[in-house]
Amino acid sequence: MAWGTATGGDVDTTGTDGYHYHVFETTADLTVVTAGDFELLVVGGGGNGNPSSSHAPGGGGGGGVLTNIENLAVGAHTATVSTGVSSNSELGTLLAYSGATSAGSSTASGGGGLGSFSSDNGGTGGAQGNNGGNGQGSSRGDNRRGGGGGGAGTAGTDGGSVTGSGAGGDGIEVAQFADYGGSPAGWFGAGGGGHGGAGGGQGGGVAGATTAPIAHTGAGGNGNRSGVTNLGAAGIVIVRWREPFIDVEAVLAPGIDMLTDVTIVPPLTNVLADLSLSISVPTHVGVFTPRVIYARRSVIWTHDLDGTRNGAIP
Repeated sequence: MAWGTATGGDVDTTGTDGYHYHVFETTADLTVVTAGDFELLVVGGGGNGNPSSSHAPGGGGGGGVLTNIENLAVGAHTATVSTGVSSNSELGTLLAYSGATSAGSSTASGGGGLGSFSSDNGGTGGAQGNNGGNGQGSSRGDNRRGGGGGGAGTAGTDGGSVTGSGAGGDGIEVAQFADYGGSPAGWFGAGGGGHGGAGGGQGGGVAGATTAPIAHTGAGGNGNRSGVTNLGAAGIVIVRWREPFIDVEAVLAPGIDMLTDVTIVPPLTNVLADLSLSISVPTHVGVFTPRVIYARRSVIWTHDLDGTRNGAIP
């Protein structure tokens, strides 16, 4: 595998794990500087909860959650981020569909069924998600229960006269991106709960009929009997590539007596301090002075004792 390099995103940073991350919460370009491999996470937006004020509304379905390592060419690649049920997220070959509105069907997850005078079936999930739970019908309004929206990981549960409104299905965990998104960290694509039911707890769903799902998790909105639509959460796109490992000992060994092994995890932050703890500099070589320190490159210059600069160790 040969990692590429790139710039772009609402967040563009190097993590403590040695990977460089680009987080897109809005549609924008990922600009590939060096062609190569990139690990992608693409999450579709969540479906809206049903706002029925006369029946028991169901929850929206969670968006699709896709990952892959893809080879991208030099140039601009648009990272499209879904704003909700009416759009999808896309980068490279990955197209993550948005979840369905309550009782609707989707290639991602189906929405929860409506509880009215009769039971209403939940929507059907597709290749990227699961079915919504069925609503519980009744001639008495207080006995009606909405179904939970399907999640990317599990189906929504049915509403029931005893169990209450259905809970949203759970999303999917993508642990390697946990530091940069998800709720709990690394979880995306939960379904919304039926009115009064809990949203999928793994993937951005929340409890409460009037509470919005966690932003940029692709979670479905909860059913809301007040007549106000709870919108599904927008999606997200995250990209990462590996910072190159710099083997300092192998580079410096020809000109330096090594007393102990040198292990430095990039990015290098203080070469002189790190090296002074583990190497011995012969008098004929002189001292090493760090000149340029980048996340991807460091240059160390050698000097004679009279100050003459001999050259650089790349």
